[in-house]
Amino acid sequence: MHKNLNVLVIEPFELVCVTVEASSSPSKVKQEVASHLSKPLSSFSLLQLSQTVKVPPDLVSIHEIEDIHLQELPTVWSLGVLFTVVDELHLVAAIRSSCFTINIYDTATNRLRAQTHALIDRLSSLSNGFGAKFYKCPAKFACGTSDQRAHTVERLLDLYADLESICGELDLSSRMLDVYPWGPNPSEVHFIVDTAGRSGDQVEALPGKNNLAVRRQQYFKLNPAKSPSSEATKAQSERAFMMGRPTETVVPPSLMDSTLCSFRHDISHIQPSTQDFSHFYDLRQAMVKTYTKEIDRRAALADVLGHILPEKPEPGVIASYINDGQLSISISNTIFLYYLQEVKNEMIGISSEPTVEVTRYYIEQCRRCLMAGFDKQCNFPAILLCEIGPYLVLYIAVFTDLPIVEQVASVALHAHSTNSASMEAGARVIAALRKASSDLNKRYPTLVLSNQQPDFPFPRAFQINHASVGFTYMSAIPHKRAYCAVLEEEKTQIFVKYAKRYCEAAHALASRMGFAPTLIAVQRVEDWWMVVMEDVGDDYTTLADFKEKGYAVEAHILEAVREALSSLHGAGYVHGDIRDVNVLVRSGTGDGRPQIFLVDWDWSGPVGQVRYPTTLNSAVIRPEGAVAGAMIEVSHDDEMTDLLAV
Repeated sequence: MHKNLNVLVIEPFELVCVTVEASSSPSKVKQEVASHLSKPLSSFSLLQLSQTVKVPPDLVSIHEIEDIHLQELPTVWSLGVLFTVVDELHLVAAIRSSCFTINIYDTATNRLRAQTHALIDRLSSLSNGFGAKFYKCPAKFACGTSDQRAHTVERLLDLYADLESICGELDLSSRMLDVYPWGPNPSEVHFIVDTAGRSGDQVEALPGKNNLAVRRQQYFKLNPAKSPSSEATKAQSERAFMMGRPTETVVPPSLMDSTLCSFRHDISHIQPSTQDFSHFYDLRQAMVKTYTKEIDRRAALADVLGHILPEKPEPGVIASYINDGQLSISISNTIFLYYLQEVKNEMIGISSEPTVEVTRYYIEQCRRCLMAGFDKQCNFPAILLCEIGPYLVLYIAVFTDLPIVEQVASVALHAHSTNSASMEAGARVIAALRKASSDLNKRYPTLVLSNQQPDFPFPRAFQINHASVGFTYMSAIPHKRAYCAVLEEEKTQIFVKYAKRYCEAAHALASRMGFAPTLIAVQRVEDWWMVVMEDVGDDYTTLADFKEKGYAVEAHILEAVREALSSLHGAGYVHGDIRDVNVLVRSGTGDGRPQIFLVDWDWSGPVGQVRYPTTLNSAVIRPEGAVAGAMIEVSHDDEMTDLLAV
């Protein structure tokens, strides 16, 4: 039995088909290739691809797949099992004597030097005339002129400072073939020579902790690039990104980007069109089937999604690994992903968690965007989709100083057709996905270049008397969705917080009575409330901080709290969360102002009409009956006041 092998010859690039016996050994296959090329065995290296890839449509597109790792042939193999798809690229023959243009960036001169070398040459031949450490360029920089390429690498070095932290010094005894088995792309920067001494102990101190670029750099130092499936388990992912297992961030991705915020809201509220119902029907029909091969399930999913998303998702290469489908935008020669998917044939037999795996792909693409110089402008909003048998799960993701992933929908596609609630919910998911993916596709070019504080929530203005008032975030309050900010025109300090529920009437009443900060604005942001008030941080400190400094809670402070609550209760409202972190005590600089302020009016409301949230923290000591879902009582406020001195 014979087998046809597709072999790509590197330099000169040529695609050949070699016929061999199915029982041929690796050495026999190499002999057949040598005979076909009319070259001696020693003149080339025969390499195997680490992943399956289709035969390139033309030789020009070869560099689109050069990120795929090439490896030596095994000593023993089963040829009939290894290469089963006829239109795959099976092997690569690298001609060792082939010569290439090598572009070397010198950190001392900030210029490129071009040299010509063969794949068989040792890297030591590169060092002639330099006498310094060599590094492989950690990302693709394919700009126009040599000066432009050098400028791009200079930006990279300014960002990362320490070469060894991102590259790793090359062993000069290695061959060019070991570093660039596909052959180097002549339009890219290949090596960095550290004649300026940027690496090691000569690196200057990094900027402060508030520098987003530095915090992102530190994240990638702690999380080096790896195969997306190599750590695709929940336990291994905990330090790498937040996904709600077990920990979650206080601020979810839905607050970090307007499209993602609308997406989460639309999943529960959008009215699906007739087309959305039709697409959901098609998706159910395709995904409830059982498939022998995962690739067939992936193809069926892509066919349906091609009618929902801006275009049909196709597999893409990220960090030398092929994902199950992506949508992207190219901006300034850099690829930005706004949609990624991971497909598993069934729930059983999964060796890696799909959520972790698709997030790893997302992280690696963010790494490449940051290394290309987009280190401050964007938080890279994206939609992640996992399809596992008949289950569809949707996530949203952003990258602040670490990746944050939030699940927003889970759909059982095999629910019975008479389950109207499931059918309507599924159609809403399709409608929300259609709208959000289209919006990201249109927004990304502007988003990437806007430089809009990507590590803060997306709202940058509020409305007063039908006029928009802009503000800039200054700092975040730890462990809260609250921020110190400043008005753009007046330069007045304000306090901005985000909540799922908020009683504007109770806060405004308390402010008029003199025991709450002045309320400036409360407005809806999809399913969030944005609350803007005066910043009293210079004059007040929390009672919790007051106690931590060793001060006793004096009787007059407790009496002031009781008087405030008496006025509130008399007006027909309850607070619901009287804790020491929500009581502000006047400091020495606040003479003439009220002695205490009550804050966090999230749960407050009319007596007999408001309940505790379902997510109530059971670790906090509360009165009997103050449990999740229970009615908030006046007596609960009073009893919580008695606990303030504890």
